[in-house]
Amino acid sequence: MAEDAVLISVDEFVMDVPSLTLMQIAAKYGIQMPRFCYHERLNIAGNCRICLVEEEAEDKMLLACSTVVEEGDIFFITTEKILSAREAVIEYLLINHPLDCPICDQGGERDLQDQSLIFGADRGRFYEVNKRAVENKDYSSFIKFFLNRCIHCSRCVRFFSDITGTNSLFLIGRGYFSEIGLYTSPNYIVDIFSGSVIDLCPVGALTSKVTAYTLRLWEVMDIKDFDIFDCLCSPIRVEMRGSSIMRILPSSGAYFVENWISDKVRFNFDGYLKQRLIWPFVVYKGRLFYRSWVCCIFYYKKYLSEGWRFPT
Repeated sequence: MAEDAVLISVDEFVMDVPSLTLMQIAAKYGIQMPRFCYHERLNIAGNCRICLVEEEAEDKMLLACSTVVEEGDIFFITTEKILSAREAVIEYLLINHPLDCPICDQGGERDLQDQSLIFGADRGRFYEVNKRAVENKDYSSFIKFFLNRCIHCSRCVRFFSDITGTNSLFLIGRGYFSEIGLYTSPNYIVDIFSGSVIDLCPVGALTSKVTAYTLRLWEVMDIKDFDIFDCLCSPIRVEMRGSSIMRILPSSGAYFVENWISDKVRFNFDGYLKQRLIWPFVVYKGRLFYRSWVCCIFYYKKYLSEGWRFPT
């Protein structure tokens, strides 16, 4: 047994594991453990309560994401009590969820869909006429906000506070009136890594404006590549449909423990097809005129001396 290891039991299986949280141990040894708010690169919040487990010495259920294992702990993660509690948590999350998976851009790749199928019940007990509604905000040029889908996991909030340090988003309000928003004015996100929260969101509340209603996960083909827009050469996944680039996502690499790609890397493909500069313009006396690339390159100084200028 390693010097910093402890001996624990998980569902009657004795394991020699490092002194980590139960969620980290589950990820390391391939144990299936549901999670919504937990992310391996963010601080622990314990908001969603889906990762409940039983411990023999405790009267109440514990959170796997915040419980550090100790020598001799005996955990149960698949008992009838635990499975019933997980069903209740998912049922609670779906009370006010709009259930618009057929039209959601993240349909087929969201944690809520997968874990509702595995850990949720096949029916619900709540039949409210009016669901909780939150006005969709316009906080970013790249991110589409569907706050009706939000389950307040606070992954996006913790990303801006823990990773980038900009504190662009906050969890405002309490209880029924909680929502993701901004305290400061102007109400706009200014962060070069803001697109990363699209990957972090487990329910499709934050989606991409650039690829809105254009693709499904099973329609694209992954191509492993690396980023050339900075000196890091970060590994990326280029998703293509036919000969068209549909989306660029971060990929894991041997030397990149935290691979957060910038918005420039994530959304630069928009200029290849949709907003491609085909004809250059020059401005003369407040009006725009077409000019060829040859004229702009070889007669650049001549245009400037005659009062022409190139739009910025």
